[in-house]
Amino acid sequence: MVVVVVVVVVVVVLLVVVVLVVVVVVVIVVVVVVVVVVVVVVVVVVVVVVVVVVLVVVFC
Repeated sequence: MVVVVVVVVVVVVLLVVVVLVVVVVVVIVVVVVVVVVVVVVVVVVVVVVVVVVVLVVVFC
């Protein structure tokens, strides 16, 4: 009986650890994706601003 309880506790603890690791990995992936999207948006905005400024300077 004691062996069964110990095995069940170990399995439950392992499952909890696996779930926590998966959650941490998912959070890290989401953060990386958000950072990449923000960087891409900033780069696009900077490029658009530079192009507009160059066009204004050239045509004015």
